[in-house]
Amino acid sequence: MIKPITILKWFKGQGKRSKLSLNDQIQFLKALTELLNGGFSLSQSLTFLPILLPNLQNHLTTMEEQLNQGQEIEEVLQTIGFGDQLVSQVYFARQQGRLLEGLRQMTQQLLAKQVFVKKLSKTLFYPICLLIFLLGLLVAMRQFILPNLLTFISPQTYQKEPLLRFLIQFFSYLPQIGLAILSLIIVSAAGLDAYLRKRTSLQRWQFWTQFWPTRKWARLFLTQKVARDFGQFLQAGFSLQQIVSIVQANPTDRLQRQLFDLIGNQLMKGIDFPVIIHQTQLFTDVFPLVIYHGQLTSQTGFKCCLYADKLWDDSLEEFERKLNLLQPILFALIAVFILALYLMLMLPMLTMDNFNI
Repeated sequence: MIKPITILKWFKGQGKRSKLSLNDQIQFLKALTELLNGGFSLSQSLTFLPILLPNLQNHLTTMEEQLNQGQEIEEVLQTIGFGDQLVSQVYFARQQGRLLEGLRQMTQQLLAKQVFVKKLSKTLFYPICLLIFLLGLLVAMRQFILPNLLTFISPQTYQKEPLLRFLIQFFSYLPQIGLAILSLIIVSAAGLDAYLRKRTSLQRWQFWTQFWPTRKWARLFLTQKVARDFGQFLQAGFSLQQIVSIVQANPTDRLQRQLFDLIGNQLMKGIDFPVIIHQTQLFTDVFPLVIYHGQLTSQTGFKCCLYADKLWDDSLEEFERKLNLLQPILFALIAVFILALYLMLMLPMLTMDNFNI
């Protein structure tokens, strides 16, 4: 049984960790795809792969043993660390009779993810350096500058200047303020985590769609997921009811099963597919229109896949734009603290009559 994913899994260290690195997964899928395309069977490919990928020999041996025991390819991939979403894609590709094409798509997705991770690392490097500099600046102001500054500020000046008094008290209690904020975040996260643990996967995503900061991202994720699945099945010639039945039998992705249970129940009531998508309030406003226009031209599968690809690209671009906002925000924080430091230094000088000589 898959453990529920909640917001504190990263702190607890209990989240599922991949047994293969991202690069190893890409190399494995590339080699497997080439062998299958060359006419090798799945068993023959796994027998030959240790020659091409000797660093994965233990994993490949385990996979071959599991396949010989009657396990399916998606179950085997899950045991060596492939994510639920990728495993589900293999399951669906096998159901659709296009395993080779599904593996190719997985490879392309992992390559895109690798490019994004590298770009993300470059994008985050400078903000992280700025954040470290900001923390160092705060420590220096609190531990070294503030004690020396207090030695030449007279009590009269301290009582007379409210701005100076506020700045000194702020930096004096900065550790306590930081600890209080951190404690509040941890307690809030723990409470939210406890609340989400009692909910199903679908209910968790419904929860995130209720709030403005997370609504857009939750809907983008769910729409991209459903649009791609429906699109690929429809292109393979499956009906909506067949698609729902196949997904409900998927043993790996609980969120997917719950989504398609919801859609299937509405289809049984005779409600049109675009209307169901609109009424759930879980997807983007454009998605029902894409389905409707696809139905008019008998191209629903193609248009759903095209829309899913567009959502994926748009999500990456939007995420990158949000990350780029970190730099000016950190610059502004650094400027504020440096300005506060100058104010603390200059205010006593501007009141020389109260300055201790």
